[in-house]
Amino acid sequence: MIMCATNVLSDRVRFSLLLLLVLGMFTNYANAASLTAEVDRETVVDGESVVLYITGSDLSGIPDTSLLLPSFRIIQSGVSSSESIVNGQRTRGYKVRLELQPINTGTVQIPAFTVDGVSSDPLVIDVVPRGTPGVEPRDKVFVEMSVDKESPYVQEQVILSLKIFDDGNLASADPNIVGNSDIQVERLPLSGEQIEEKDGVRYRVHTFRYALFPQKSGEVRIESVSIPASVRDKTYGGNLILRNTPTRRIELRTEPLQLQVKPRAPANTSSWWLPVKKLDLKHQWSEDINTAKAGEPFTLTLEISGTGATSTQLPEIPVPDVPGLKIYTDTPQLASRPEQNNVVSVRREKWSVIPNKAGLLTLPEIVIKWWDTEEDIEKQVVLPAQSLNIAAGEQAEGQAESQVIDQIKAPQAPLPDSVAVDNPVNSTVEGVADNEVMALSPAGGEPTVLNQTANSLNVVNRFWQWLAIGAMAAWLATLMLWWWSSRSNTTARPEKQSAEKNESAQWKKVKALSRGRDANAYNAAVVQWARSHWPDTPVHNLPDVGIRLESRELTASMRQLDQVRYSGHQNDGQESLTEIQAQLERALNSEQQRQSSVPAHALPQL
Repeated sequence: MIMCATNVLSDRVRFSLLLLLVLGMFTNYANAASLTAEVDRETVVDGESVVLYITGSDLSGIPDTSLLLPSFRIIQSGVSSSESIVNGQRTRGYKVRLELQPINTGTVQIPAFTVDGVSSDPLVIDVVPRGTPGVEPRDKVFVEMSVDKESPYVQEQVILSLKIFDDGNLASADPNIVGNSDIQVERLPLSGEQIEEKDGVRYRVHTFRYALFPQKSGEVRIESVSIPASVRDKTYGGNLILRNTPTRRIELRTEPLQLQVKPRAPANTSSWWLPVKKLDLKHQWSEDINTAKAGEPFTLTLEISGTGATSTQLPEIPVPDVPGLKIYTDTPQLASRPEQNNVVSVRREKWSVIPNKAGLLTLPEIVIKWWDTEEDIEKQVVLPAQSLNIAAGEQAEGQAESQVIDQIKAPQAPLPDSVAVDNPVNSTVEGVADNEVMALSPAGGEPTVLNQTANSLNVVNRFWQWLAIGAMAAWLATLMLWWWSSRSNTTARPEKQSAEKNESAQWKKVKALSRGRDANAYNAAVVQWARSHWPDTPVHNLPDVGIRLESRELTASMRQLDQVRYSGHQNDGQESLTEIQAQLERALNSEQQRQSSVPAHALPQL
């Protein structure tokens, strides 16, 4: 009996020990599974980045980092794994490294992550503006934005300057300011680098300038501009084999600006509002007007040039009604030239003049009124009256008109002094060199001739050797071409898809606005779409769209619509926008037929 009792007790003890051992194993496993999150800094200057580390142990997956997207941009990410054995127990872990750029200032929360039921603690960081007392920025690179005039007239040129201050570590910067229905934007040439001192620190200053043209009076807000940039950072990585410069991405942000835009000056007496710094009017005859004969055409070229204006702001010159003269006008030529601190635009008109009788005829003077924005007064340019002493001619009047009409229908050459307005501001690119290819060939000499047979064998052997080398070189060249082609296609495909998606979105906006009554909004939307449609040679105004699509009907309609902004008469009829949209779609269909070799997806779906 005593022995039986002892055995029962022993079984109970063994069962208890086994149960404790199993529970201990589960306890160890539960203790081993963990998930933690930490940041390298809890206070971040606006535009700079913070590094988040997420460490997991004995977990089957990694956390969902998309939870960060509402508050952060993920600049760079990476995962490293580890494995260890302690006291016979295997532990697997990983560490996720995320470089994050906060989108907004203020208190920003990093949420808790959960994997396999195990959660990390949420974190909080403070994003403070640059210049906050007691907070030293990581990089001495910053931007300032200013305008030369805070209270301009409506449609008056305002020069906006973006100054990027750099302590020498800036590798690249890509500012971009786009217009909207309230303000038109034209880029100006990049000015040279300068040196300025602030708070005892010398900076390189890179200045980017833009010409702004507010399209409405009242308050016009220039929103904060975000500038993607990169700075050199020796601690940030790099590739010793490629010897590239290690850089780290940052974002520079400007403070928003407010313009108080004045309406047309009350003292303006012209129906056409033209606020510019300078206006010139020139003319040129195709021949000596003193030798003109009745029935024989000659040409008068008129040119308006304005400083501080877009080409579509320049007015159309009214054609006079002169008894004894028939005047035919050609399509005006428009051009703009960006200068350091101004946009200079030209409007050139050609009048084909046919006198139908002999005698003294007079073209009346031409007067164009404009508003001098520097002296704040109305001025005018005058082309004096032109006296024409017409001699008797032999050419029939109908024959002369036929010649003039043929000249008008012929395509015109562009203005010789025209320069595209859209000059992109190039970012600074450091440490980039052209690839060099060096062909290597084995050095060879004539073989030693032992006898005729040996020499023949040697020649045959060399022939097959060179043939094999040539085949190998051709194979390697084919392999390299295939790799480069696949790499180029892979790189270009996302960019092409992104461009097509952007153009499609712009086109949908154009179609939607064509069904409304806001002519100015439709104007801006068409120009934005056209710049997406022709990215390599961007358009600058509505008439350019009709000219590109080779449609006289559309060009005339676009010119009338564009003049709504300057004539003082609001054309907000829905029917007119609908008809212009129909003309635009017809012109696009014609372009697609002319360019049948272009894939259909390169054009918007009508």
